[in-house]
Amino acid sequence: MSTTNTTPHIGMELPTDFKALKELATTLGIEKPHQIKKDVLITMISDKLAEAKIENQTTTTVSQEKPGRPVNPNSARQKRIAELEARRAAGELKLGRPAQTDSERQKKLAERQAKIDAYNAQQAEIANGAIVAVEDLLPNPSEKLGRPINPNSPRQIALREYEAKKAAGLLKKGRPSFAEQGKLTKEQEAKLAKQNTVIITDNAPDPNVNETVEQTVDADEVAGN
Repeated sequence: MSTTNTTPHIGMELPTDFKALKELATTLGIEKPHQIKKDVLITMISDKLAEAKIENQTTTTVSQEKPGRPVNPNSARQKRIAELEARRAAGELKLGRPAQTDSERQKKLAERQAKIDAYNAQQAEIANGAIVAVEDLLPNPSEKLGRPINPNSPRQIALREYEAKKAAGLLKKGRPSFAEQGKLTKEQEAKLAKQNTVIITDNAPDPNVNETVEQTVDADEVAGN
């Protein structure tokens, strides 16, 4: 008869075969199980399994304990942590350093917020049907952000000159040519003169005769014709 060798565990069903009981007893550390009666051997195996269960429960309890040294609830750190948690729960805990109400930045922020509140109040009145004169309309403080523009700065002067040239049609796209700047070399002047040479071809009625006459014409006259 073949027996199955299984690892003993808590709550397992004990075998009825004496040979399997002896193997289980040997696994549990019981000495000379072949010299013990079957009923006594079953009792000893049950006791061993019960002891193993108690040891397992003790090990589980110890492993669930919090590692490290115990926390002292009366220490200064624990008191501070408890105060922070209480303030956080009450909504009184603010992050960062406290704001200085007399600083220049806080004054500017207060003035800006006052302008925003006044603008919002006026818009609410207009939405409710109130009539407000054009000169009494408040500007939207959220539209104009950043530092004020200096109209006398070199950039603003250059922008005004650019817009004036653009409006007058004097603005040319791209960089100016060397001919306009008067910086042509002799080679460039010869190349430009060659570009201004126009080749005129006269085709006679006779297909066998083709006369080509090269004439140098002023480019301005050709453009005018």
